[in-house]
Amino acid sequence: MESESHVPFEDAVKHCPLLSKTRRHAAFSLLLENGTVLSFEKGRLLTEYREKLGILLSGELLVKNHSGVLLNRLTPGSLFGVSTLFCENTSHVTDIFAAKKSEVLLICEDALTGILTENPDLFRNYIGFLTDRIRFLNRKIDLFSASTAEQKLLVYLRHERKEENGAFTVTLPSMAKLASLLGIGRASLYRAAEALEEQGWIRRESSKKWIVNTVERNEEEV
Repeated sequence: MESESHVPFEDAVKHCPLLSKTRRHAAFSLLLENGTVLSFEKGRLLTEYREKLGILLSGELLVKNHSGVLLNRLTPGSLFGVSTLFCENTSHVTDIFAAKKSEVLLICEDALTGILTENPDLFRNYIGFLTDRIRFLNRKIDLFSASTAEQKLLVYLRHERKEENGAFTVTLPSMAKLASLLGIGRASLYRAAEALEEQGWIRRESSKKWIVNTVERNEEEV
C-alpha cells in the first residue's frame, strides 16, 4: 500500500480531479516537484497564475467576474487558471481572491506539458476535467437563455439525465438546492415540475428520482 503519512495537503490530494484513478500520492508528489507553492493572505487578489495551472492546496478561493459578482467558491483540490493555458489570449477571464489564508500550487505551461506527455493517466484526467467544464458552461448558457421556470427545469433535467435500464433518469438534490441552482423560488419549482409531468415531459418515481422523456422537443413548446 502507498504510504500517505509524508504527503501534505490531504484534502487537496483526495479531491483533485487531476489525480482521479491514479496512485494519488505519487502523482501529487510529481506535481509538487514540478510546481511552486505560494501562500496568500485573506482578501488577496491572485495574479500569479497567468499561463499556469493552479491547484488549491488549502484554504478557500472566491471566483468573481470583473463586476464583482461571485461565480464560484474553490475548495482544496480545485483547479483554476486553465483558460490562460495553451492559447494566445492569456488574460484572466475572472478575478480570484483568497477567502481565507490559502496555499496554492502553480505549474507553468512547459512543466505541465511535460507531465501530461509522460503520464497518460494525468493527461486523460486533464482532458476529462476540461470536458466537464465545457458541459458545465453549456448548461449555464442553456439555463441563462431559458425564459420560464419550466424551461429552466427541463434544461437541467436534460443535462443531468443518465440512462438506466432503458430509461433516462435523474437523481435530484433537495428541492431547495435545485431551486437555488436554477435561480427560481421553490414554489415556482414545484409548479414547473407539476406542469412538466402533466405535459408528459417527466414522470416522478419519487421525490428524488424522475424519469425524463427521451423525445426531443423544442423547449419553446413548454
